[in-house]
Amino acid sequence: MNNEFIAWAIDTRADEGHSLLGRYFFDYLMPRPPSLEGCRTALFRTRQIARQYCKTIHTYEGDSWKPRVIRVKVTVQEMR
Repeated sequence: MNNEFIAWAIDTRADEGHSLLGRYFFDYLMPRPPSLEGCRTALFRTRQIARQYCKTIHTYEGDSWKPRVIRVKVTVQEMR
């Protein structure tokens, strides 16, 4: 059984290469609920929410990052 959904992530577009921000990046904002332990990437339900967080990290990291919100398709596959 496969279940797919669309989410939004933040690509750092750092000088060292592209990478998606991880779930631990935003730990300074609030305690992490145990339900987040299953996914390594920080995912957002809407593009608008992702853009709000993207603005905060752009000023935080300076010029070495050029963050951009990207759309991702997440597939959850049951392993038997």
